[in-house]
Amino acid sequence: MPYLSYPAGVAFMARDEITGQQVWSRYSGYPGDSYYLEFHKKHFPGGLRYWRITSSSSDLADKRPYETEIAAARVEEHARHFVWLLAEVLKDQEQGIITSLYDTELFGHWWFEGPEWLYQVIKKLSAPESNIRLATASSCLEAVPPGILVSLPEGSWGEGGFHWIWLNDKTAWIWSRIYELEKKFWPVLENGASGRALDLRLLKLLCQEKFLLESSDWPFLISTMTAGDYAETRASLHFERSMKLLNWLSRTGNLTPEDYFWLEEIESEDSLFREVLLPNGNII
Repeated sequence: MPYLSYPAGVAFMARDEITGQQVWSRYSGYPGDSYYLEFHKKHFPGGLRYWRITSSSSDLADKRPYETEIAAARVEEHARHFVWLLAEVLKDQEQGIITSLYDTELFGHWWFEGPEWLYQVIKKLSAPESNIRLATASSCLEAVPPGILVSLPEGSWGEGGFHWIWLNDKTAWIWSRIYELEKKFWPVLENGASGRALDLRLLKLLCQEKFLLESSDWPFLISTMTAGDYAETRASLHFERSMKLLNWLSRTGNLTPEDYFWLEEIESEDSLFREVLLPNGNII
């Protein structure tokens, strides 16, 4: 059932815990099935994966070979189970909405069989005999208008429901760099580029380096101690690149051939978007 946040009156839908756990949990959910592909064990050289999970508690040395046909059969079984589970959640209601939320990277990255499972679920829900339909959030709000006001406390999806995972003693240095960049970035943006094609090119790349520095993945990886060194390196790298571009924008004159070589290299690595929309409505 949709709700209205108090006092803003913004409509929202709460995540369904039952279907969420069934897909998210590595212990009780589908991705932890013993016949699915083991993410952490790779063959060297090449980095290919040939093993199945076998057991969530088993050592990597004890992983058994991956069996494609059995894994495919498990995907079909889990898709059928999920559709049944949806019906169970709604069985005592005349009408209702199930909000099942998952990170895109779960499907295909962490859970190799995830895309095929999702396809099978969508296929079954789209069948004529299915009483449950896929729907957008907007169409759900039209069909079942929110009628209950709820005062939501501040929170996040991070550990404990708060913001510690992104801002703590280990990650404070990243925010110091973000604030330093912000302080220097906005005057440049407000003054505008000179109109030279080069300045617009530099400004566009600066915006993208700023986006990358502000990625929430860096403090998250540091706090969870997963690829922490990599995250620290990336955050430092994008800060250094941002400051270099700011310096170029503040000076007059042309770039050297070495500068252009560096610029082209960074553009090939960090150009996230073909276009960047500036606060004034201009697109670069």
